[in-house]
Amino acid sequence: MPYTYTNKTIKFIRKLRHFSNYLERLKLLTVHQHIDQFYYMQKTEELKLLHQQLIEALTIADTIQFRLEGNYRKVYHQWRMDARWLNQHLSVERIKLQRVAAIYSKAEYGINSVATNYRCNESS
Repeated sequence: MPYTYTNKTIKFIRKLRHFSNYLERLKLLTVHQHIDQFYYMQKTEELKLLHQQLIEALTIADTIQFRLEGNYRKVYHQWRMDARWLNQHLSVERIKLQRVAAIYSKAEYGINSVATNYRCNESS
């Protein structure tokens, strides 16, 4: 969209210059009483200035977008690697905790069964 406006602006500035030059060459009093040549000269300069500012802003925006995309790719790559590592690490930790829980649960079962066997043997 900005590209279209810059092209339109450039073409219109040319038309305004041509119109102003034509008015300057035209020395008819009735034309100069009806049309203000200096208005068009002033507006031409304003449009040129705004156009230049737009070009500078677009250049800055392109630079910022380039930097943003570069940083995004770098951070995204690092985040993806760290997230994978974390998921793998937590998965390994869960497996370790499950093994420890299983060992403790077997140990408790073994203690309870020994105590039960002991009680059973005492009663007989």
